[in-house]
Amino acid sequence: GLAFAWRAAIDRTRWQVLVGPQRVRLDETTWAEPDVAIWPAGDVDLAAGRPTAELVAEVLSPSSVRRDQRDKPDLYAQAGVHWFVLADPAPDSPTVVIYRLNADGQHQQVASAVNDEPLRCPLTGADLTPAIIAVG
Repeated sequence: GLAFAWRAAIDRTRWQVLVGPQRVRLDETTWAEPDVAIWPAGDVDLAAGRPTAELVAEVLSPSSVRRDQRDKPDLYAQAGVHWFVLADPAPDSPTVVIYRLNADGQHQQVASAVNDEPLRCPLTGADLTPAIIAVG
């Protein structure tokens, strides 16, 4: 999966990959909980969502597809998350789309791949080829 790919490629002196309960702080009272996030190495306060994650990833599921595709890119942009990855593990056509925060404060698509198309994460160099990460 995504976390495995990033953990295999990450520079642990700069970054840490976390899965599971974690918070990306959106404002004083609101947060989002990504499926996977890459945080700066060092002290991270997951309960408070500090510092801001550098990259967040959402893996689509039937219950989350609408929120992950429509709402979360803007929420993470408002929080200052520089990279947003959206992965769809659909068995017939897995996809991965990578967005980067632009100067206007919006996530802009910078790369995507379907099935066996190769895709490298610009931040870490991890192999995010959809067919590979979909099986993990």
